[in-house]
Amino acid sequence: QREGCCTQNSVGRAISGVEIVVVDNYGHVVKNGQQGIIHVKTPSKYSGYIWGPPKNISLYKDWLNTGDIGFFDEHQELHIVGRADEMAFVGSHKIYTEDIVDRILEFSNVEECVVTTVRIQNKEVLCCLYVASSVICDDIRNKLGTVLMKYEIPKAFIRVDSIPTTNNGKISLYQVKKKIIKALKRGELHGERIDP
Repeated sequence: QREGCCTQNSVGRAISGVEIVVVDNYGHVVKNGQQGIIHVKTPSKYSGYIWGPPKNISLYKDWLNTGDIGFFDEHQELHIVGRADEMAFVGSHKIYTEDIVDRILEFSNVEECVVTTVRIQNKEVLCCLYVASSVICDDIRNKLGTVLMKYEIPKAFIRVDSIPTTNNGKISLYQVKKKIIKALKRGELHGERIDP
């Protein structure tokens, strides 16, 4: 990258021979500053992405859907904020769960957390599984209420000893959801009352 770029935590501008667009779920290019799904076009695309079924379906002119969420700033520098599979839908709202996790981790005694949706009574409900030395859901809820929209605040906060992971150390969303549903059924719920 050129000297003077990447001043605001960006990954810089596209290099020569690479085109990048950020699009919404319908494949429309979004404005600078607006988050969307990053698509890339380049003749040097790795051939492994060409053959076999693509992991992420292209939403824009058959360009490579990276599965990353990002935006361009006013200097045309690209910022990557998360993965599309970290995006949740609650009602008609699109939520980036990593943004909520980042806010929650601002609390010094929250060691780890994951935010995801579980299906309860045919509705997607946003829930949080967190590791902390004590139950602090009211503190978290009050803080989130000052920085997030109401629909972005999890309806359930469940304190656990550890976050379930896969063999390679990544968070297992399947096991997380299973743990949340099990806790809800046992009534181990901190936050709003939700009947599973």
